Amino acid sequence: SRWARITSATSSPFGDGALAREAIVSHGLHKRGGVIGTAGKGAVALRFSHHTKFFEEKIVPLLKKYRLPWAQVINPGNHGTGNDTMTWENLTREVHETGGEIWDHGQTHSNFSSESEADYELGTSLEDLRAAMPSVHIDCFAAYGSGDMMGMKGWDTPEKFATYGGKILLSKYFIVNGLFPGQVRRSNAQSFIGAPYAPLDNMSLAQVRGRVNAARDTQGAVMFMLHPNYLDQEGRMTTAQLDEALGYIASERDAGRIRVLSTAGQILADSSAEEQNLLQTGAAGELSGTWSESVSSLVSAASNGLPHEAESWVKGTGEVTLKVVVNSPTRPLSIEHKVILSGESQRLGVPITPPLDATSTVVSLSGNVRHTGIKYRPI
Repeated sequence: SRWARITSATSSPFGDGALAREAIVSHGLHKRGGVIGTAGKGAVALRFSHHTKFFEEKIVPLLKKYRLPWAQVINPGNHGTGNDTMTWENLTREVHETGGEIWDHGQTHSNFSSESEADYELGTSLEDLRAAMPSVHIDCFAAYGSGDMMGMKGWDTPEKFATYGGKILLSKYFIVNGLFPGQVRRSNAQSFIGAPYAPLDNMSLAQVRGRVNAARDTQGAVMFMLHPNYLDQEGRMTTAQLDEALGYIASERDAGRIRVLSTAGQILADSSAEEQNLLQTGAAGELSGTWSESVSSLVSAASNGLPHEAESWVKGTGEVTLKVVVNSPTRPLSIEHKVILSGESQRLGVPITPPLDATSTVVSLSGNVRHTGIKYRPI
């Protein structure tokens, strides 16, 4: 019967077949507003693959320097071992204060050869991650390589996602990255399953620029991925080179030529759609003093727990500050971007991830400036 076909999509205790998949996709889209409009711009995203000791020491300072959103993919079963030593508290704090996102990466990044092992590796990890980071919305999975995994090895064809492990993932996660061919995608082609990444580990700055430029020039989307433990190893990208690469991405963003989005956000990027704005009164104009607006909870509460960004291009002289204040019973936030202007146009940006229990968000701009408009939206 029809119901038998639906419910038999997987025998895993974690899977409810096609009905679960439809509901998960619907919820994931609802959380993020359906699409992330880029108004004709290409989209770039940054993903870092566990090894959180080096992520915290070498990469987080660069993300803060350039005010770039990011994603970390985590193996909860490995937390506190090896070089995955960034504490849950520190990781959670950085997520909220710098516009971060967390993806599941398997319980222990291990191979599995039985249904029970697959249930443990791919099924229980999501619950463990959500329990460890209850203020963050987590609904995406990043592919990993470790043995055959009951036929999933490679993650590069539709058939790999029809395996036992693939069915678990499709019944639990909104987006499941894979290794389908190509590195720069069309930005209006939502790819919830199998979307590839561009590996930074061995890239030169010229190669990074080439992929950024390709996304820019084709209105496409690219997700860069880096293993933090490979930084500064012989033959690998150095921290100084990563600084240059991130600086180039930020410069293209600050010139208004690309959007830098969360990892999930670039999957939802649509160059044919206008950029969303949750603010009602931030139209372009002149400011002398302070402007502020409380974001309507009717439109913002659904996307709590996910990366957002406040943004404005300003021109003038003297000090100017763009600030986002989030009220929350557990994790209140007050994050700002303050600069001294000297007559040149400059972009201000505040990437931030409001906690799931956020009760209100206020965006403000202070200074004596002309601005192109003030925006606040999911990224």
